[in-house]
Amino acid sequence: MNNYFYVILCVIVCLSIYLSIYLSIYLSIYLSIYLSIYLSIYLSITKLQDERKQKTRAGAQTGGTDNKGVGLMEETQNNNKSTWYKKAKGTWLP
Repeated sequence: MNNYFYVILCVIVCLSIYLSIYLSIYLSIYLSIYLSIYLSIYLSITKLQDERKQKTRAGAQTGGTDNKGVGLMEETQNNNKSTWYKKAKGTWLP
């Protein structure tokens, strides 16, 4: 009876050590892959948003026009907030 107790205890300890090592390696690999994918998507989205804002502001401030010489962007003031309005499509841009 005593021998079985020690064998069971040894098996439980060995399994817990094995599982802790396996889970730590698995979780570190999984988290590194997940975070790299998440960060790449997040950075690409923010880069695209920054480029869009820069193009919008540059076109409006420099008097960007279409091929007919009509201004594409217009700045309006509403309640002390500056808003860029795209005249060509009639959509509001931030």
